[in-house]
Amino acid sequence: MKSVSGGNWRKHSLRFRIVAFYQYGHQFHHAAQKTGSTLVKSYLGGHALELFLKAYLFNCGITNSQSRAFGHNIAKLVDESVNRGLDQHFRISPELKLDISKFSSLYNSKSLEYFSLLHLLAPPKLPDMSKLSRFVA
Repeated sequence: MKSVSGGNWRKHSLRFRIVAFYQYGHQFHHAAQKTGSTLVKSYLGGHALELFLKAYLFNCGITNSQSRAFGHNIAKLVDESVNRGLDQHFRISPELKLDISKFSSLYNSKSLEYFSLLHLLAPPKLPDMSKLSRFVA
């Protein structure tokens, strides 16, 4: 059993957490595909990516407390996932890493999550989302 703050998780519970993160990620990705708003689509896609990466890392054996160190920083999650072999399953080009880095700073700032009247005048500048969207899918 792995110790987690507040108690011990059994293997079944750990597997269930991985599956739940993956399924929630899939639902956020599915919702992102249905919306017409670029900002909403970007936020939902980013959240899906965050959940997919955390599911991967949990599957690699990181604990809840270790996952908290990454917060919502997608670039750090990708780097750690690559360190744990993600690039053996998916091609992660330098261009994709650059788009992830740009998107991560915007996503991590929460400016996609919360509406601002300023977004009507000057929406947040998104990187090219085509590579990132394919990676999430």
